[in-house]
Amino acid sequence: MRIPYHPLIHQTVELPGDDNLTDEERQEMREIAVLLFSRVVRLTVGGFSLIFFFCVTLLIFG
Repeated sequence: MRIPYHPLIHQTVELPGDDNLTDEERQEMREIAVLLFSRVVRLTVGGFSLIFFFCVTLLIFG
């Protein structure tokens, strides 16, 4: 995988990686990344909603 320009070192960067992967393998990696991202988002939103409802409960009953 080739990154055309890296802003910190001011040159092109050659990364070891997925140049030899098939389209099917890339699709599987994308699906895994989407599943992980959606799980992280759900956990983050769940944590914020739990904190929010805890604060609202304290305001109402506290």
